[in-house]
Amino acid sequence: TERTRPEWYKGFERAQALMIKENKYDEALAEFRRSERHLPKEFPSNPEEFRMILTGFYNYACALGIAAARNEENRPALVEESFKWLTLAMEIGFRGKACNCHISGSEHMRFDEDLKVLRDDPRFLKLIGYAED
Repeated sequence: TERTRPEWYKGFERAQALMIKENKYDEALAEFRRSERHLPKEFPSNPEEFRMILTGFYNYACALGIAAARNEENRPALVEESFKWLTLAMEIGFRGKACNCHISGSEHMRFDEDLKVLRDDPRFLKLIGYAED
């Protein structure tokens, strides 16, 4: 039998399904926020859980990017938070190839509409350079 997944894993799985399958970004962001407090102190050695961390951090950044684009009043704080998760995703190895929709991680990020609000920030260009494979 499959072992029980940690709470953060189930939350990230739900959040990503809300985003990708149902286009419910506000609900996805709320789920990511609830799951954040359950994240492990160390990155999991289990490959499936590690992949969920990678894609989860990236998609958390995407959900925050959408929220920032829609919320002018809180945009600066949401952009900062989005960069936090996007940077973490890149630092631990996210390269955007899981979707098979782009040649490289930098191309994936460059064309990801969820991150559009971040594109004019110099940090985004730095991360794109970091995302080169």
